[in-house]
Amino acid sequence: MMSKLRFAKILSGLGAVKGTPSAEFHGDIFHPDDLVIYKQRVGAFSDNHLELVLRSRGIKHLVFFGIATSGIVLSTLRRAFDLDFRSVVLKDACFDADQEVHRVLTEKVFPPQAWVVATDEFIAAQKG
Repeated sequence: MMSKLRFAKILSGLGAVKGTPSAEFHGDIFHPDDLVIYKQRVGAFSDNHLELVLRSRGIKHLVFFGIATSGIVLSTLRRAFDLDFRSVVLKDACFDADQEVHRVLTEKVFPPQAWVVATDEFIAAQKG
């Protein structure tokens, strides 16, 4: 119960409340035909149809970035690994309030489960 309350508090503090302007996507990255799946818990696969949608579209590779490395990224990556998705974590596009925790996760915990790489290196790999 405590983690659910903590997550709700984080979201409300960020203003990311479904249906409000602060939760809308920027026009440069969102198109009217894009599919939107709302996260209900810390991990993106919890309490929604994300896995079903990804599998039905033949998506097998995921790229992770965002806030917070020790929360959302960790929870979602662990579940993605258990579900046999191949994952990339963009270490310089993730943030955690505790930089040491971020370092340990990206240098020691995530590498057996994902390719952990800087954004520039990831982009270069896509071009080559």
